[in-house]
Amino acid sequence: MKRLVMSLPLAGLLLLTACSQTGPSAPVASSPTPNPPGAVGQATEEEVGAGWDEVPDTPIPDEADLSDAERAEFLRLPATDAAGPASCRPEDLTGQLRYWDAALGHRFGSILLRNDADTDCTLSGFPGLGARGEWGNKFHVEAEQELYHRPKEHLARDVDGEAPPPVTLAPGEIAEAYLEWTGALAGSGSEWAQTLYVQTDRDATPVAVPMDRQAIVEDPQDPMAPGEPLSIDIGMFTKLRVGAFETPDEHALRLVGEHELFPPGDTP
Repeated sequence: MKRLVMSLPLAGLLLLTACSQTGPSAPVASSPTPNPPGAVGQATEEEVGAGWDEVPDTPIPDEADLSDAERAEFLRLPATDAAGPASCRPEDLTGQLRYWDAALGHRFGSILLRNDADTDCTLSGFPGLGARGEWGNKFHVEAEQELYHRPKEHLARDVDGEAPPPVTLAPGEIAEAYLEWTGALAGSGSEWAQTLYVQTDRDATPVAVPMDRQAIVEDPQDPMAPGEPLSIDIGMFTKLRVGAFETPDEHALRLVGEHELFPPGDTP
C-alpha cells in the first residue's frame, strides 16, 4: 500500500461535544432553522431489551452490509442543522476516531472527517451521534451536544460560548471534532463499541467511523492501530459529549500534522 506524507490543508475541523441536559432528545424539525443543542439521557429497560449483555448466537452483520435505514437506527441524538445546498454528503466523507488523553474516568479524543469529493462542501451546527457494538447491538449511550474550547492543551467545556460559523472543506481537507466519553465505560466481558455513527445534518445518513481503523492519520502511538483489539472503552451506557463543527486550532493542527497521512483512496 502506497503511503505518503502530506501537509495538512485543513479548512475546518469538526469539534464534537455536549450540553448537560437529560431526557429524550427533541423531535427533528422540518424547518431549515437549526435546532438548539440537545441531549438524550439514560435508556429505559424497555428500550434496551433482554440479552443486551450476552454474545448473540446468530451471525453479526458486517458494517458494509447495513442499509442506510439500518445505520440511521443506531442514532441516539440527531444533528441540529438541516441540509443545505453545499452540505457535505456522507458518501463523500471518510472518518477516523483518534484518542488524545484520559483523566479521572474521562476520555478525550477527536473525530476526523475528510472530504473525499472533488468539490467543496460545508459542515455546520452540532452533529448527531450513535454507536454500534462489536456484537452488533445498538448502544444506548447518553449523548449531549455542547460547545468546547481548548485553553492551551487541555479540553474544557464552554457553556457561555457562541456556536462557530459553518466550516467549508475543500477536496482532501480534514475536519476534526472533539469527543469526550465518561460514566459507564466498557470493561472486561462487556461489549465494546466498534462503530461510531456521526450524522452531519438532520437529513443525512450517519457516517460510519470505525473504532479499529486508521483511515486518515497513521499514528503508531494511537491505541486504535489496525488489527489490534478494540481499545476505545465506549460501552453500552457510556456518556458521550460532542461539540459543534469548528475550524481547528493550532494545537489540533500540530498533533495531526506530526503524523503520516493516508491520501484519499489509499487507506489500509
